[in-house]
Amino acid sequence: MENSSVDKVKKEKNNSNIADAVSLGANSEMLNQYSEAGKQFKVAYDGIDHETGQKLHQGLKSIAESKVNPDYANQNINQQAGYSAEVLDTAKQNAQNIKNGSSERASRTDDLGRVNDTKADQVILDEFGNVKSGSEVQMKFLKNDDAFINNVSQKKYSEHYPDGKYSVPADQYDAIKAGLKEKIAALEKQQLTPEKQKQLDYLKKVEKNLKKSEVSKTEAIEARINPDKVTIKEIAKVSHEAGVNAAKIGAGVGGGISLITNTFAVIKGEKDVEVALTDTGVDTLKAGVTSYGTGVANTAIASVMKNSSKEIVRSLGKSNAPAYIIQTAISTVKSLARLCRGEINAYEFFQEIGKNGTMLLVSAQGALIGSAVMGGAAIGGVLVGPLIGGLVCALVGSAIYDYTIGMKVLNEEIDAFSLQLSNEIMLLKEYQARLMSFDLDKFKRETDNFNVVGEHISQDHSAEDFNLMLKSTYKYLGIPCPWGEGSLDEFMQNKSGVLTFG
Repeated sequence: MENSSVDKVKKEKNNSNIADAVSLGANSEMLNQYSEAGKQFKVAYDGIDHETGQKLHQGLKSIAESKVNPDYANQNINQQAGYSAEVLDTAKQNAQNIKNGSSERASRTDDLGRVNDTKADQVILDEFGNVKSGSEVQMKFLKNDDAFINNVSQKKYSEHYPDGKYSVPADQYDAIKAGLKEKIAALEKQQLTPEKQKQLDYLKKVEKNLKKSEVSKTEAIEARINPDKVTIKEIAKVSHEAGVNAAKIGAGVGGGISLITNTFAVIKGEKDVEVALTDTGVDTLKAGVTSYGTGVANTAIASVMKNSSKEIVRSLGKSNAPAYIIQTAISTVKSLARLCRGEINAYEFFQEIGKNGTMLLVSAQGALIGSAVMGGAAIGGVLVGPLIGGLVCALVGSAIYDYTIGMKVLNEEIDAFSLQLSNEIMLLKEYQARLMSFDLDKFKRETDNFNVVGEHISQDHSAEDFNLMLKSTYKYLGIPCPWGEGSLDEFMQNKSGVLTFG
């Protein structure tokens, strides 16, 4: 390979590493928030929050280990599924509150020491841990819709639960709501005795206050029978959502850096506008895909680490160490591939993986600093704070590593960087004149096309849609899909699966 080609590959590799590092830092706070949401399902499974020491009355694992009488297996399973529903519903509400930035938390009354509370199964706590007035609710996971309506029509229910606030399975809610309205309509046509009037008034209260649970009857039974599978599934859902959000930021940052570098390439005459635009679009997609994978893996791993019984593991989970490890591993795999292709020698390989590890760690923190200093300022949809903070600290992190391997190398790189900066400042002076020769209408059309791609990435997708988009992107880029033929969600649930990067 000619020296100019090698230098070009090295520059593109360095830009890619900087983009990965800046994206990691820009995503850091969001990934921490989502992994905290994912942790709620690990707490629900374990039955204890190892960070706070709070013990649940029962966790999904302990409920699943409850004894079952062979003669009444279905009855026992359904009853115990109701307990699993309470635990899972509470975890889902808390995960959503964390993602939304709300300080409110759901809690089972059993977990507050009010075991077998006759008034409520679940309450909402404010930021100080106090029960919010009017938040009490009874959760009723009965065998079918008619069973619920028949039960609340009985006098003892109106006496035991006068507030008439019930939460029912998500997949039974519509049928129960309709059944209550039919029951009310039938009673209103009758000549009512005082007893019937009380029944009518209570059913109206129940219909008005009826709440749809976050859990379906099917999910409740699955949580009772396979709590580990349900826990993995819920953490995977949160991780996928985090990955989608990470892809949005990663695509913006990666596209922004690519736009800058390709603009300089056009100014220098190294590329024409069409090639530069195509390269920017491809870089944007690559950055989005990489950020998605990193976001998914980080959230899933950190969700589990944050509720480890080992304090050191919990600390690592909260420090975003999983993200640094994942990103460094990806960078190392890329460097190894370049070594095998003969693009770098052994010395350059070890220098590169050492530098990348340092740069990832320092520039990620720099991106956070940049966000704090510059706020939400944006140019062309790219956040300036994380971009500038990350770029500066990436250079600083790189220089720190170089210092450890010799001042001579450091000085050479500083001199080279200074010379490059001077040349690029001079080139910028020519930029305005060069712009006049561009076909700006065509440039706008091409840019609009890539904006459509960016908007597509930013849209909410189902897991199936996003899996298809990822597969298509890898195929377009000519890169083998790291998780093989199946979907990413299937890979996430496969304990023996291993990502394979081409």
